[in-house]
Amino acid sequence: MSLMLASCFEYEEKIVFHRDFSGVIEFNYMVPIDEETGKSLIAFLPSQLADVKSRYNHLPVKPELQDFVAERIPGEPFQQAKVSYRIRFREVKELETYLPGDTQIFQGAGTLRLYRSFPGLESGTEGRQIRVYRMAYRTILEQLKGRTMKFTIVCPWYFDLSSNQGTLPSPGVVYFAFPLDRTMLQPKETLWSVEIKANPSPEEGLKTQQGPGGPLP
Repeated sequence: MSLMLASCFEYEEKIVFHRDFSGVIEFNYMVPIDEETGKSLIAFLPSQLADVKSRYNHLPVKPELQDFVAERIPGEPFQQAKVSYRIRFREVKELETYLPGDTQIFQGAGTLRLYRSFPGLESGTEGRQIRVYRMAYRTILEQLKGRTMKFTIVCPWYFDLSSNQGTLPSPGVVYFAFPLDRTMLQPKETLWSVEIKANPSPEEGLKTQQGPGGPLP
């Protein structure tokens, strides 16, 4: 079954930060589903709005979910669901709850540090499960090759942005594609760290130089 799940899995995630580090997360993914119930066969990626909401029932303040769409797509051996939705966040710490996997956020002095980890063969429960899959289904590696989880982070272009993984295709943008076969090939977890430093906008910098009464002499 793991071979079949791998062959119909896609995941894209985009985080857009505003100047105050509030923002929005955009989720787009395709998952195999149970034909009778329509529920996702990948637990951490729900295919129904009720299941998305249930992930956050324990929170005192529920997330602001927007634009949920789930399209059922015929397929063999599993039907699939193409899912997209957005979550707005006011406090950056909320990302630790809203993002799948292990996420840590640190913020101070106008700087945001985001750390995310992806399991390897020795990484806790996920690692143990992966080891079982590796022993039982050697050919899963062939199914995972070329498949990635795609992540994009966007912030104001005049912010300082750095990352230990991925590429920075333009100012204020970092893109990271995590190859799924790494979970089978690397013993240790993969750490993705991103640092964002807030800077004044060019307009604010110009006003500071000019002063309240016009250009400084």
